Amino acid sequence: MAANKNKHGRSAWLLACVMGVGAANAAVYTVGPTGTPGNCTHSTIQAAINAAAGNPGTDEIRISANQIWPAQALYVENHGVDLIGGFADCASELPTAQTELSGAGGVSAPVVFVSNTDSHQVRLNRLAIVDGDPAFAMAGSRDGGGIRFLGPGGLELERVRIADNRASSGGGVFVQSYAAKAPMTLAIGDHVQIEDNQAIEGFGGGICMVGANLALAGVETSIRRNSAENNGGGISASSDWEASIVIVSAGAEADGVIADNTSLVDGGGIHVWGSYVVRLYTDDPVRPLRLERNTARTGGAIFAERGANVLLWESIVSDNLSSGSGAALGLDGARIGSYRIPGAAHAPAGAVACAQPILCNLWENNISRADSGLPREGAIAKFVGNPSFSTELTLESASVRNNQGFNLFSDVCSAGGGQCAMDILLSNSELVGNSVQSLADLEYGSDLQLDLCTVAEIGAINAPMFNVGAGLLGLNRSIIWQPGRAIIGNSQILNTGHLLVHDTSQFPPDPGIRSADPRFIDPANGNWQLMPDSPALDSAPVFETPLQDLARAPRVVDLPQLINLAGPVDLGAWERQEIDVIFIDGFDSLAN
Repeated sequence: MAANKNKHGRSAWLLACVMGVGAANAAVYTVGPTGTPGNCTHSTIQAAINAAAGNPGTDEIRISANQIWPAQALYVENHGVDLIGGFADCASELPTAQTELSGAGGVSAPVVFVSNTDSHQVRLNRLAIVDGDPAFAMAGSRDGGGIRFLGPGGLELERVRIADNRASSGGGVFVQSYAAKAPMTLAIGDHVQIEDNQAIEGFGGGICMVGANLALAGVETSIRRNSAENNGGGISASSDWEASIVIVSAGAEADGVIADNTSLVDGGGIHVWGSYVVRLYTDDPVRPLRLERNTARTGGAIFAERGANVLLWESIVSDNLSSGSGAALGLDGARIGSYRIPGAAHAPAGAVACAQPILCNLWENNISRADSGLPREGAIAKFVGNPSFSTELTLESASVRNNQGFNLFSDVCSAGGGQCAMDILLSNSELVGNSVQSLADLEYGSDLQLDLCTVAEIGAINAPMFNVGAGLLGLNRSIIWQPGRAIIGNSQILNTGHLLVHDTSQFPPDPGIRSADPRFIDPANGNWQLMPDSPALDSAPVFETPLQDLARAPRVVDLPQLINLAGPVDLGAWERQEIDVIFIDGFDSLAN
């Protein structure tokens, strides 16, 4: 009997691109309890799976939604299969609801366990997978509460809810590939919620991946409210070979795609270890990708280590919390870059810029605070230098606003407290309204460079703004305005040029380093752009200047009424477009 495959959405496309899809000689099986109309082929799901195992091709198993299926511990071995719920009965051709598969009342096992030695694919659609509990198994693996998939192969989720499962690692989903040349790919499509799962001992409250790829591209899809006793409240991923994570989603309902997850160690939202390349972006200009309200000891939103490379475009990282350090980010021998489009980092095909007045590449309201309420280090990032791997952070065309902690950036070196090579580059960005004692406290070898940045309003404590004791502090083409504050603390090496600052006494004599009111438009309401009579206008050279300023206006505008001091570029994060009007396109979006 030929199957109506009815494949859906972007996840199917992503999985097909990675794995390839074939469906020869497939069959359709229907499952319903005794008495279900429609001449069901089987009365249990496992019986249908067993029958499909003897048939070549990727078979389709249609599961009725006229009951909750309790005590489920389904096992699929070396066979491609589509498990589709939501059918009213066994005569229905199209699903209209969702079928609940529950592990409650059965053995301590995953609700669905797939084991492959070849590249078979399993697709789950219109299913609720709940109450799996291998965490309490007396023997064998205790990973993967809702789903355990041992690869290679492919697992696709569409219109699936995975909730209230518990495991040692991978409270919701555990996927592991055995081979670098035949990887396992988890593809998550539309209307998938992985929520309220627990990793009670290990990693990945929502998802734990070992050597596997993740392609998440779905509408109304979110990984939320999961928790892990160890790393990765939402997602934990580790690999000894090259692997990838691609996340393209605005989240579900009012929640971001990675939201409200908790780790008691590192990476509240995402923890990534090893040779992963992680790409996070939006393909909808009015629905940005958001990582929000995640909590960890270090790296509330993301913790990356041991060679991982994380790239974000047009994202919003907000309201994340650390109890130790690094409310938004933790880096330990890893690279993280956050960009707008266009930008220095080439965006993936399909990635788009946020539509105005949406403010993207936004880092806001992240809080580093001990349980006692005292501020802790790194409201944006904590760096743990690793002598074996580069540690780098780049924020290009970013808005860093209203974050709280002892500082925004701090470092330490894992080499016995010595010094490590770490780099922080902030360009074409604003750092304003942050309630911190200092912008940076870097004592273990980090270089900090600011170019085309606006720095203002960082808190009332009278302490130096930049403490870079063992690395290079570079301040160029920027505005630093906090009257009454020392700008430079214990920094020993300084590379500066073309600045407008509130105090020049700590800088070497240089006609390009001046002290004068920058004349911001309306800082009380969050608009730090420049008035027509600002002394920052047309004051810097063009070298290595981005195409757009922070308001997405042209970055290089030579105002004909002014004499250039060192070139046509304005200091700070914004470029004045005209000289004779105050309010131009883009001001309202930033004022709000």
